[in-house]
Amino acid sequence: MKHQVKALADYAEAIRLYPNFADAYSNRGLLHRETRRHVMALADFTAAIRIDPRDVVAYFNRGLLHMQMKRYDEALADFTAAIQLDSRDANLYRHRGLAHAKTKKYDKSLADFTTALRIIPGHAETHYHRGLVYETMKRYDRALADFRTSIRIDPHQPDVHNYRGLVYEQTGMYDKALADYTSAIRIDPRYAAAHYNRGFVHAVKKRYDKALADFAISIRLGHRHADSHYNMGLVHERMSRPDLALADYTTAIGFNPRYVRALYNRGTLHLEMNSYQKALSDFNRAISIAPRHAPAHLVRGRLHSQLKRYDKALADYNAVIRIDPADARGYINRGRLHYDQQGYRQALADWRRALPLVRGTAWEQKLLGYIGEARSKLKGSMK
Repeated sequence: MKHQVKALADYAEAIRLYPNFADAYSNRGLLHRETRRHVMALADFTAAIRIDPRDVVAYFNRGLLHMQMKRYDEALADFTAAIQLDSRDANLYRHRGLAHAKTKKYDKSLADFTTALRIIPGHAETHYHRGLVYETMKRYDRALADFRTSIRIDPHQPDVHNYRGLVYEQTGMYDKALADYTSAIRIDPRYAAAHYNRGFVHAVKKRYDKALADFAISIRLGHRHADSHYNMGLVHERMSRPDLALADYTTAIGFNPRYVRALYNRGTLHLEMNSYQKALSDFNRAISIAPRHAPAHLVRGRLHSQLKRYDKALADYNAVIRIDPADARGYINRGRLHYDQQGYRQALADWRRALPLVRGTAWEQKLLGYIGEARSKLKGSMK
């Protein structure tokens, strides 16, 4: 800190003596950026550029500052200006590629990373960043190729192993994903995201104790508390430990009160435990946050029906159908509600609409039975 104060004083004195000393402004700007005095840093880099409009380094440093401030369009402008002055600097293309990625201009981002690799082939970090863009675009083969190249050049990059693991996970290659997450953790045992991701894959492979251990480590390391507790809740449910699952969902909601999936899952557990009012409260909260959450409407509708609140149940089933007309469950449950209230014609209409949506499933035969019952009741009421 004392060193920085003295350096700032020295640069201020240099600028006082030589007001057109561009390097003094640039160097003072770097110190301001290091201490997160963004406004002062911006003023210094701008002054350096005003004095020397061909100062590539000043444009580059101002671009980095804009990136730090999440002002990506301004960063793009600065990196482009620097490239116009020096079109052979791979680092400029790489950073402009990063700025393009932040603004979701993925094709331009890929073009910049490719140009950077043409200037300096075999740059591990550039292959990694291009791989990230390919992953975002779901071009997984290209992403894997870049991640492999990056790891071959420098095998000691935990981030690259982690993100290659994510691509393997997304493409269903779980053993390879586990291997990469484990490699990332071996390089950096405190890599919380890799523990979280490995825990998720362990859960998919039904290695529940290992999943819980990884989620617990990710929580201890401070990573995504809400998601880690939510996933622990899912694992505890699969292990038939409803009380522990309930506690995990509650903790997740404590970290994120708008966590719809946690509210919904906790609500279903409350329902299974016959805690109807708690279940209703959770479904109400979930729907107030996400009005188009069809599963919450569906289960709340069943709960309302169970509590003989038929008008509210009907409103929820109508909502399910309105949100997703291809969801047979809305028609099936609304049909059952009509049937139980002797609305056989309406029940028949709903089940007929559901039938094409469940062709080839176990529900097809069930629905045919329901339709037969409704027809029989309808004929009996007409005699």
